[in-house]
Amino acid sequence: MKNYVWLASAALMLLTTIAATGTAAKAQDAVSCVQTYLAEAGYRVGAVDGKLGKGTIGQGSYFAQIYPELGLPELSKSTVDAWCTALQTPAAQDVRSARSAAIAPTGAPAETIAKGGGLKFSNPLVAENFAGMENLRHEYEPSFLAGRVSAEVDPARVNHGASSIRMSLLPGDCGRTVDPTGNWNDCEHFNERVDVSTAPSNAGEWYYGLSVMLDTSMLKIRGYQALYNSSEINLYQWFQFDSGACFNLVFAARTRKLGIDVRCSTGELNHRFIKLVLDDSSADVWHELVVHANWSTGDDGFFRVVQNGKMVMNYAGPTIVEKGRPLINDHAQLYAYGGDNEAESARMHYRTPMTVWFDDMLRTQSLDELKAHYSFPDGALTDFASALPILDFDPSLPAPIEVLKTAL
Repeated sequence: MKNYVWLASAALMLLTTIAATGTAAKAQDAVSCVQTYLAEAGYRVGAVDGKLGKGTIGQGSYFAQIYPELGLPELSKSTVDAWCTALQTPAAQDVRSARSAAIAPTGAPAETIAKGGGLKFSNPLVAENFAGMENLRHEYEPSFLAGRVSAEVDPARVNHGASSIRMSLLPGDCGRTVDPTGNWNDCEHFNERVDVSTAPSNAGEWYYGLSVMLDTSMLKIRGYQALYNSSEINLYQWFQFDSGACFNLVFAARTRKLGIDVRCSTGELNHRFIKLVLDDSSADVWHELVVHANWSTGDDGFFRVVQNGKMVMNYAGPTIVEKGRPLINDHAQLYAYGGDNEAESARMHYRTPMTVWFDDMLRTQSLDELKAHYSFPDGALTDFASALPILDFDPSLPAPIEVLKTAL
């Protein structure tokens, strides 16, 4: 009789162990399901190991905040099954597909990726895109996420040389600066950004060259009216130390136009600025921009732009302000401005992943060196009669009627 009791007890223990093992395996599978989804959507969850740690919970929490329409509960051991089920729905799969498509679909060459993510600036395929620029680095945390800033070698996306720089910005890509103080946090200011920064140049006369290609995804961005930005994505800044960017190459989502804004024409940096709108703002083509600038606080300052061989901008007046240091940091970025509160945050309005390519960025004081990189007609830099009008622009008001007409 005792043997029967012992056997029954052992069998019960075995069944209990099998059931517990099955439950644990099922839970582990659900965690792996969530981790795989988040990784494919561009989140840093580490290894897909089926363990629900702080990293997975933190990234999952942020994902749920960015996509409230998916109705995800707080991620925990008791809700991980529900998460896995919800992530298989068509709506969640559409989100994953859109995000993963924006992360370098063919993959960057392994040797161009830094150990901690982002660009390995010493690699020749990367370095060829930054002539005359020193101390190349990423300044914002999202730049280190997978596929956000990478070397592109697809010939269809390369203008000069063997590579270009691909930047992609996904909803929720905000973070701190990576300097020791981390004193700026885009998340707190409702902005999103990836970037490449450089050492600044001194004031005076300089030439710049850059090639920009917009992905068609940029034309799908939903524009909105927010104070100070008029729904703009900043692509390239000429930033004065201790002041701000007096000149910016931007893409306006509401009008689907490239433009260059001028924020220091009064001698002070301000948000009521003047702006040039580029007629040629096509996607999937290269826009070659050549800039001749004299950085000065006086009337001898100028900022002239040639686009694809034709002068489009001839600004004369202050190009830097007295309150800042005479140091200018020109750099490429994909920077989505938010509003002044959570309801107008970039992540709530820019729901479409964005991609832009940059090629052959150059800073020099030699016209001959500029011409070695970019071809344009003799006299293009002084063909002032061809320049487009620079419009008054108040970003807190609707766009100027001249701008809106070009978007129709």
